Amino acid sequence: MRFKDQVALITGAGRGIGKAIALAFAREGADIALAEIDVAAARTTAEEIAALGRRAIFRQVDIGDCVEAQRWVADAARELGRVDIMVNNAGAVEAPTLPGSQPRELGAPSASASVGRVLLLAGRGARDGAA
Repeated sequence: MRFKDQVALITGAGRGIGKAIALAFAREGADIALAEIDVAAARTTAEEIAALGRRAIFRQVDIGDCVEAQRWVADAARELGRVDIMVNNAGAVEAPTLPGSQPRELGAPSASASVGRVLLLAGRGARDGAA
């Protein structure tokens, strides 16, 4: 077990790649804190993690909101005892919606690039007891 008794925080962990990451860490011994906008999906993932014998908590979090993200990290650190690993899987992608527009005309779809930085800072604060 590569991550025995470590704590992983994973965004967008309710489905798809995020869920696969969360389950993989749990199979390797980690306890998991999930951030997900879809509560039902997060609950299902948390139940699957618990069935593997690991602790799992979830919160409905808009990780694009710095205050929400920081609160999630601090709560996870308090409830699970620490933070060892952070995986930023969540992101928002906006596609062009103007009638007749082409992606090359408006630039590439934009992703929520600040999320990783927000979570890194939030994680540092939680680790240091400042969040």
